[in-house]
Amino acid sequence: MKKRGHNLNPFEYKLLSDLLHLEKNLDYSGKSILLNLQVSGGMDSMCLLHALTKVLHSKLFKTKNQFKLIAQHFNHKKRGDESDQDAELIQKICLETGVPLYLEIAEEKTFSDGEKNFQNSARKWRKNKALALSEKIKSELSCEHFYIVTAHHARDHVETVLLHVLRGSALQGLKGIQKLSDDKLFYRPFAKINFEEIEEYSKEFDIKYRVDMSNLSDDYDRNYIRNHILGHLKKLRPNYQQAFHKLSEHAIEQLMLNETFLNSSLQGNFVIDKGTRSSELFHILIQKEKKLLGVVTKNCIDNILYEVELMFKKKIIKKEIKISSGWKIHLSNNNKNIEIDVFREKL
Repeated sequence: MKKRGHNLNPFEYKLLSDLLHLEKNLDYSGKSILLNLQVSGGMDSMCLLHALTKVLHSKLFKTKNQFKLIAQHFNHKKRGDESDQDAELIQKICLETGVPLYLEIAEEKTFSDGEKNFQNSARKWRKNKALALSEKIKSELSCEHFYIVTAHHARDHVETVLLHVLRGSALQGLKGIQKLSDDKLFYRPFAKINFEEIEEYSKEFDIKYRVDMSNLSDDYDRNYIRNHILGHLKKLRPNYQQAFHKLSEHAIEQLMLNETFLNSSLQGNFVIDKGTRSSELFHILIQKEKKLLGVVTKNCIDNILYEVELMFKKKIIKKEIKISSGWKIHLSNNNKNIEIDVFREKL
């Protein structure tokens, strides 16, 4: 693999843009950022290893921080020689690309919960090992932060949401697999990339990978969904993977609204800031005064948000906006956010 160059294809440009966006949201500059890539040996993780190595060594990847890449592989010792062959392939590719590889081998009593709970036990084992290694290497390399990087993609997201739905999950379960975990420790650059795109990338570069034959079994719910249900969804709606992401975005927005309302109720005030969406403002106004339900229109909301933007730009302290039926919106700027109050003129 060429270590430097501009020869990135559209798939790799997506990854480059995503890494730059990730860096843009960091609070520090000129530091080292550790990327601990979890490599199973399957097609998706081997494609991410190939693409990530290529992007990080591209002259187009101009960053303020220094990204340091390592790989971590887990040998569960469940498939005999096949498990060892997975590790051997990853070792070979990491040697060729110069990516440090850390192998984790399960001992006989690692998964003590029995075959029925193997997946949950294995998931906990991998997470604990990944966190421990990331903390260790972060300290050794004097990195400012680490991300545990996985190759979860849009189809994985669909499977996760469907599993949560079937289990009667609350709204939280519709979030599925997000690009960044809530604790900002797990990073999934393929989160919104369709499985078919990864498949095409694998063919284009003849990516070597291993097939886990246990994934073809219907013993686990996730496998059954993948093997028997997703094909029907694809026939009904070819863009079903992105449709599920839209569903998750709506769920996340509603969860944020719920949190906003709770905080407003606890604090006894109603505030908005530069990032407030029109749907959030609408719910805040209705919560403040239910009689506005038949009064507030989309144009009214857009006008209030426009005035809010002016208040921040021109540092206006107070503003009063008249809306229909004698109602007035009173805005107070405290530099961080704007408090909202609602009045009605006496008729």
